Amino acid sequence: MGTNAETVAAQPRSFRRRWERARLDTEWLSVSSDVAPSAIAGVITTLVTWGIVGGRIEDLAIPLAAGLIAATLFLLLKNSIEFVWNFAVAGYKNEVDDLRVELARPKGATPSVGAASRLLLGELQVIADQVSVVWQTRPHPHYSEDFHLSTARWDAHEPTIASDPNLHAQVAQAYVAIQSFNNRFAMRMARKSSDTKLLAVISDDHLEEVERTVTQAILALRATPGGC
Repeated sequence: MGTNAETVAAQPRSFRRRWERARLDTEWLSVSSDVAPSAIAGVITTLVTWGIVGGRIEDLAIPLAAGLIAATLFLLLKNSIEFVWNFAVAGYKNEVDDLRVELARPKGATPSVGAASRLLLGELQVIADQVSVVWQTRPHPHYSEDFHLSTARWDAHEPTIASDPNLHAQVAQAYVAIQSFNNRFAMRMARKSSDTKLLAVISDDHLEEVERTVTQAILALRATPGGC
């Protein structure tokens, strides 16, 4: 139980790692972004309130109190918003940091299944986005001139993923569909006439199969310990 809890907590998107990252990334009481703007907000509030109550010296206590409250609320609100934003993007930042650590490992070193999963997840998410963009060209879906689905990371990290037979089976199914699509698309490009710039999506491309298997592979990779 303890080992599983530690594994989950170490994942890039775990609550603990995101909280710690957001806490470190938030600039608490920064002079330029916190103190100075808060002071300006307080001064403006004081002057405006003083003008409303009559602008007399004897009435300065209320404007000063209002200015202090305004400065405090601005400071709290600004830091809260910054922390919430940093917490929201902390998972992505942690993933990037983890990938940089893996890429910095000596050449020849075999990445962990978790690291390989994150690399493949990134590649498959790009492919899913490419397919989504194609469908957005409806009612006549078509491909761009340089359309291609990359399998570079799969070629590099399949041996690592193969150590997990179940995960390998699901991810391999997606890449088989991707490579099959690339082969068909390359053949269509070679046969198209010179005056045809963009190729339309046809059923023989099996783009729906690519979309289905890629979605399943993404879900499987995200469920992998150390994945995202």
